Amino acid sequence: MPPHWIGYMHGKRSFTMKSRYTYIASEASELVRKTYDLKCKHLRHVEWKRERSEQIDRTRAVVKDLYSRIKVAIHIIDSISKRIEEIRDRELQHRQITINLETELNSLSSSFSKWVNAQKSYLQAIYNWLEKCVLMLQKTSRRLAEGREGLRLLS
Repeated sequence: MPPHWIGYMHGKRSFTMKSRYTYIASEASELVRKTYDLKCKHLRHVEWKRERSEQIDRTRAVVKDLYSRIKVAIHIIDSISKRIEEIRDRELQHRQITINLETELNSLSSSFSKWVNAQKSYLQAIYNWLEKCVLMLQKTSRRLAEGREGLRLLS
């Protein structure tokens, strides 16, 4: 394990998913590239010394194979990067949707609370009106009763 990963494992450094995967792939391709450079240097040397054609052909084949590996490694790094970017974009989209939903729910909750409070005020107003009506009916009933009492006494 590379020494700078130890900090990552303990939460002291934060690497993005992209940097971790591309680091692994680029480290592998770097080793291949170094080997490729050495073999190219060796090929130039054996060609300059006019070594046996078998040795030159073998070295060329190794160089060609290493070149192919480098191209594959670059393709893998690009593929990983694109996939990670797609995942990141999808996650950002989900976060945005979540934020929008939270905003809408907060707005709905606020509107609902206002509606409930308005209904409470409306019911309180009806209650107060009914209470006044009942008091007025009671007063009217008493007056009528008193008026009838007064008529009886007069008769």
